[in-house]
Amino acid sequence: MTTHTNLRRPVYLAATITAGITFLSACGDSAVSPEQFHELREVAQACPADENPVYTQLRIDESGSARSANLAGTPRTVVEEYLTYTAACGGRFSLVAFSAGAADTAPILEETITRVGATRNSHLRNAVPELVETSMEAIDAAYPQVAEELDVSTDVVAQFRGGQEFLAQARAASPEAEANIVLVTDGLNTQGSGRVPAEATVEEALELADNIDVPDLSGANLRIVGIGQVASGENPSTAHIEALTAFYQLMGERTGADEVLVVTEHQGLR
Repeated sequence: MTTHTNLRRPVYLAATITAGITFLSACGDSAVSPEQFHELREVAQACPADENPVYTQLRIDESGSARSANLAGTPRTVVEEYLTYTAACGGRFSLVAFSAGAADTAPILEETITRVGATRNSHLRNAVPELVETSMEAIDAAYPQVAEELDVSTDVVAQFRGGQEFLAQARAASPEAEANIVLVTDGLNTQGSGRVPAEATVEEALELADNIDVPDLSGANLRIVGIGQVASGENPSTAHIEALTAFYQLMGERTGADEVLVVTEHQGLR
């Protein structure tokens, strides 16, 4: 895992299918094994203590170097984990693919998840597994069309604005909601203001990040996952990955997000 923890400022670690409001039956016998139920309870322990909802948006890079015909590998793991977490807590889950800019996106899944059942345990046992399974099936059905709709160019920086729009929606719907904005990307911009040259040093990447306008993401948790993990083409050098990581870390901090984490390897939600 590649991560910078103290570059210049403190770092805090931490086709469209619209499902609408999802009501799942909490009746009937549970098909969840004791081991699965234990895992779901562990996930739910991270839910907001005051039972406020969780709003999560994942924006997945589907540009040329990151393009994949199916959701697999690190992107799939990240989607499944955040979907399970949001379903366990209740709230809203959004999955969007992106490439060349703020407008060059393809919404894949939008779901509002209402906790059902007399207790959280009944919700976890009876509702969450079905929701995750049906949602992943819907995503898999829609995903092959995504690459055909998007440009091959990349503008990761523009996705910060998309995250700001989602954050505004979350605040309007539930001011106290936990908000998670997750970008899954190799970090290689080919257009826009965030192009970090392959030969750039960490210092040069930081200077670039310090001179780009960023949106206000205060109150959100921002995570950027997969830096340097290309699906095609030449793998970036270690030095380039370090410069990219530094660039996005500082960009994230400048948004005012409550927590910022930029990594190459996904290590779980917490």
